[in-house]
Amino acid sequence: MTVAVMVEWLHWFSEQIGDRQVLLLMDNFSAHKAALDTFRGARRSSNITVAWIPSRSATKSQPLTHGVIFTFKTCYRQRWLDFALAEIQKGNPNPSRAVNVLKAIRWSIQAWQAVTPATIQHCWAAAGLYPRSQMANLQELPMGQIRAALIAFEEQTGSRAQAGIEAFLSPPQEAVDDTFGPATLPPQPDDADADSDVELHERMEELPRVQHLEALQALDQLRLFELQQVDGNCHFVDYLDQKEIEIRQKWVTRQNWRQSSLTNHFT
Repeated sequence: MTVAVMVEWLHWFSEQIGDRQVLLLMDNFSAHKAALDTFRGARRSSNITVAWIPSRSATKSQPLTHGVIFTFKTCYRQRWLDFALAEIQKGNPNPSRAVNVLKAIRWSIQAWQAVTPATIQHCWAAAGLYPRSQMANLQELPMGQIRAALIAFEEQTGSRAQAGIEAFLSPPQEAVDDTFGPATLPPQPDDADADSDVELHERMEELPRVQHLEALQALDQLRLFELQQVDGNCHFVDYLDQKEIEIRQKWVTRQNWRQSSLTNHFT
């Protein structure tokens, strides 16, 4: 978390709530405080009242630490495991090198969408911010599937990078630090770190642009797969049919635009 990111989020949050008076709970991380000062300095008035969670109590008073973060991480890493196993089956011995920012964003969106309202309600009640009498149950996570996938990954790669499923889902380096102090500048990288950054940048190449005909071929394969399933979803097939129409219309529009541009060039 940086000050700039937090300021951007505060402006987005302000737009979402409109004129309502709201109470925003935040831990007293220095970037949060600096961002709030910047945000308030850019506005004449604010209908957002901030209550700071006491220092060294975030693990008890912060709803996210009572299951929201763990559920999100579990869902995210399940998708990473599924991707890694698929890459290994395709002959890629190092799935991590096939991961890019776009995939990580998509997995994050899917993981957050998988967190149920009941889980969020449970965590607020566990933090004492919601009546315990109305505490919902945490959602059940597919731990058996994840454990089996992790074992398969370790067997196929011949390595054991994590000490069990607990360390895989919650690595020690991601432990919550409840001692929020003043912000400090990150250490300057040495030459070895600079070389690593260059290598990473070289690997972060722009993804090839998918052409309309390629998209239509992939869509046709997906539709055929769904139609061949005993429990195929007819509504999903209808959705694919509609997407095919949309893609073809985009392709025709683009072709007409190209023809028009070419004609104008010679007239």
